[in-house]
Amino acid sequence: GLRREVAALRAASEGALRHLSVVRYDAFGDVGGHLSWSVALLDDAGDGVVLTSIHGRSEARTYAKTISAWSSDGPLSPEEEEAVTHARG
Repeated sequence: GLRREVAALRAASEGALRHLSVVRYDAFGDVGGHLSWSVALLDDAGDGVVLTSIHGRSEARTYAKTISAWSSDGPLSPEEEEAVTHARG
């Protein structure tokens, strides 16, 4: 019975976003305080998303990029790559 419960719990948690990492940085030389950030939210298979917020003096922009098997179809910034690498462990 216990083995079945453990197997069921493992199966239920496979899609959980358990690999998380946040990278904070200064996107522009004239803006300090590490207000820009990238966060990787991934499951055990390396599937999920990287969210990035770039803060400037007069505006902020937010991006979302899909991650599949620990990589992206499109280009990732160095900070986004770092977030995925740290999330992977």
